[in-house]
Amino acid sequence: MLSFFTGSILLVSCEKNDGKVTDQDTEMADDESVMTLMFDQAFTESDMALEQLEYNWKHPSGLKSVLDTCPVIYVNHNDSTYWPKTVTIDFGSAGCEGPFGNIRKGKIIINISNRYLKQGSVRIVTFEDFYVNDFKVEGTKTIINEGRNDDGFIYFNVELTGGKITTPAGKQITHEFSKTWTWIEGDQTPRWRWDDKYLIEGHASGINRFGISYTRTITTPLLVAPSCRWVMSGIAEIQPEDRPLITLNFGNGECDNVGTITVDGETKEIKLRGR
Repeated sequence: MLSFFTGSILLVSCEKNDGKVTDQDTEMADDESVMTLMFDQAFTESDMALEQLEYNWKHPSGLKSVLDTCPVIYVNHNDSTYWPKTVTIDFGSAGCEGPFGNIRKGKIIINISNRYLKQGSVRIVTFEDFYVNDFKVEGTKTIINEGRNDDGFIYFNVELTGGKITTPAGKQITHEFSKTWTWIEGDQTPRWRWDDKYLIEGHASGINRFGISYTRTITTPLLVAPSCRWVMSGIAEIQPEDRPLITLNFGNGECDNVGTITVDGETKEIKLRGR
């Protein structure tokens, strides 16, 4: 399933910079990583919950909810109509520890039109007082299964509207995006996420923690996998208002935390601190 984890993600430089790549450039790249991966984390949480229910949905006499877990998962649908469904994932006010030690609190609410692998199916994800490691996540994420592309890969259109992250320090970062996720590996084993790989393309815009508006365009598709803590490869260009273009390179396809940012022709290696 379409998924990618994160937790309290930061992007940090390896050493103090005295050249064209400023600390603010690095922090603006931080914001981009936090926004991108926080929302991917939230959708991953919905995937993990739905996987617990997927088998039961094939058998109408089976369980409709998963109660003896953290989080608690509720399923609501009209008894006379198998679809659509509304799934509520409740992490509670104390929170639940997830993969890589991430603590999630609050609720994720998912409206589902049909099975995930069915072309044309739609998932709409919203949040109710939802936090990942004390970062508050808000917005509406819509995922549409567009079927298979010309290369035979399943792909999804993913839109985020009203996206906002509030940091533990109270700083707010807004974010909206339109992306295409192409499922390039693992679709033959949909109930086993750890062999999945996706390519992400698209663009985003928002206002960062400094109150500066920006746009972000993926110029080389980003390679992501649930089994890796970091974006494995790809290039994104971040254009802040009234500042030089920042080119963020996530690496060469290895599962490591090494990347670079480039500003005005100067390139600096950075460390990606993952989920």
